[in-house]
Amino acid sequence: MNEEIEKVKEFLITEVDRQLNSLLEFNTNQSSLLEFELTIQKNIKELGRIILERMIPAVFGDGYEGTHVEESEEETYSCVLRKNKRALKTIFGNIEIIRAYYQNDQDGSSLGLLDKKLEIHNYKISPALRYFAGLMGTVTTFREGADILKRINGITISSSEIDVLTEEKAKQAYEMHDKEIEYIQHRHDEKIDPAKIKVEKEPKRLIYLECDGCFVPTMDDWKECKTLLLFEVGEKGMKKKRYYSTTNSALYFKKQVRVKLEQYCGDDNVKIICIGDGAKWIWRMCKELIPNGRVDILDWYHVEERIGLLAAELFQDNETEKEEFRTEIKGYFYNGKSEEGIEKLHAIHDETKDRELSEMIQKQITYFENNKERMNYPKYIEEGYAIGSGAIESANKYVIQRRLKLPGIRWTSENANHMAHIRTEYINGELDNLYGIKENPLMAAT
Repeated sequence: MNEEIEKVKEFLITEVDRQLNSLLEFNTNQSSLLEFELTIQKNIKELGRIILERMIPAVFGDGYEGTHVEESEEETYSCVLRKNKRALKTIFGNIEIIRAYYQNDQDGSSLGLLDKKLEIHNYKISPALRYFAGLMGTVTTFREGADILKRINGITISSSEIDVLTEEKAKQAYEMHDKEIEYIQHRHDEKIDPAKIKVEKEPKRLIYLECDGCFVPTMDDWKECKTLLLFEVGEKGMKKKRYYSTTNSALYFKKQVRVKLEQYCGDDNVKIICIGDGAKWIWRMCKELIPNGRVDILDWYHVEERIGLLAAELFQDNETEKEEFRTEIKGYFYNGKSEEGIEKLHAIHDETKDRELSEMIQKQITYFENNKERMNYPKYIEEGYAIGSGAIESANKYVIQRRLKLPGIRWTSENANHMAHIRTEYINGELDNLYGIKENPLMAAT
């Protein structure tokens, strides 16, 4: 084996010398530094291809483990060829692997033991290239991902291959999350037990829980995708952000929220601040999972938005009255005088003769009455709590819509759900875990 390594070294020295000499002939009058860098990258890629092809047998062997191999009590494989070649597409280009080739004595199916060791059994694409393809498919369209890989590293891979490889990992992400909630049982009314967390009056950590939904396009119709965001607030703003998204049912989402909340809190004493836009399902879920000790806050920006819409309808042609109304009603709610604000809206409602406008005012009154216990903003501000759900609004756009809601794209319901799961793994910074990467050398500090 040492003799083989020496041959590789000698070959590389010759190849590097050849490439360096070719670089000295670079035409600086007609080309730029940018093109010079790209030329060097191309040369390095070729060296990488040579190193990979010649070092695989030196590092991993040829997969020969004897003339007969028993994979199980019922399956025996016989080696039929010691020097069988097979092609493999890698991040450096196409290479050939020479390895022992086995066949199943019972059904004639093949098995390359080296293929199995290298995780390329049933694949024509190397693990690193599958990783790059999955990464691209997670962050952009498959067609654009193929183009980017071609431009940044000369990698040739089709959009359909990226599609298949991304979906494979996206499904794995979904199955991983699905397995995490297997232990949670629900009753006939679809209720589940509260989260097993330590909610205390004097907490070690103050944790925010925000949820919201958005719709993504599928082949049949638009499907709601619910998203969870857990985070804490430090001196520099939000920290320790953790996302989860799914297009599955509200019950499924609720089970996932419980698991993610338990994982996030651990054994620490915590206080949970739930911020939402008034959707009843959010508050029911929060009460069910955290029955005691939580703080519920109606998102202030939704309050402002509703008041603004109402003002626009009431005073369509008078900007001064419109602004005065907004300021007055916002003042009631912001200063903890919800009852007075609602009474003011009732008075306006009673004086309104227009049926449609009357219904709109009543809709807003009902909204504020249903949420008035969550509108003690002076107290929240005094306690130092955030009062807006802008973070989850941004999460919908960043985690889901940025990938799943692009023009012209339609998903199958299953693929949309799988993609939502792998998007959260990517945003959470844990995509590498799906590929079994314990420490990514490319991410190491230099």
